[in-house]
Amino acid sequence: MNSIFVRFKHIMNDYYSSEISKKVRIAFDDQRKEGKLVSAFAPYGYKKDPDDIHHLIIDSDVVHIVSNIFDWYISGMGVIRIAQRLNDLKILSPGMYRRKRGIYKSNHSRCGELWRPQTITKMLKNKTYIGCMDQKRHTTLDYKNRKKIYLKEDERILVKNTHQAIIEKETFEKVQSIFATMYTYSAV
Repeated sequence: MNSIFVRFKHIMNDYYSSEISKKVRIAFDDQRKEGKLVSAFAPYGYKKDPDDIHHLIIDSDVVHIVSNIFDWYISGMGVIRIAQRLNDLKILSPGMYRRKRGIYKSNHSRCGELWRPQTITKMLKNKTYIGCMDQKRHTTLDYKNRKKIYLKEDERILVKNTHQAIIEKETFEKVQSIFATMYTYSAV
């Protein structure tokens, strides 16, 4: 009898957890649709507004680095070379910059120590830099299965003109066309 009660209790707890998870997802999506930041960290080049943590403001300490990354890429420098240049210049990577400012604490001593080409690629493709809140790029199946599912661009939540842009739209589009050209040639 006790065993049946324990199983029933587990079923009820599982149901309760599932319902809470669904409600939290809906609440986060509602905030995203309003153009509010729903993330633990602001993208590199921005910081959370102290008066409203769901709003981004430009981080004047590193905004020039973001601009340089886009300019270097347009001038023909690849993502590997950009990462090398930033590391050679001893520019703190986004992870190290957050740790230095006390925003991010990691148990792993070398977490995010160096700039990586993947970081540069993500930045160059991030619409946040043109003043759009581009969120929900990935999700999970449910609260039990935490495996990331990357969403197609039309499934994401994009809200335009939510904060000040760092990069001009034309510059961003030029970078995207360079990416498209690169992938076209590499697929042939």
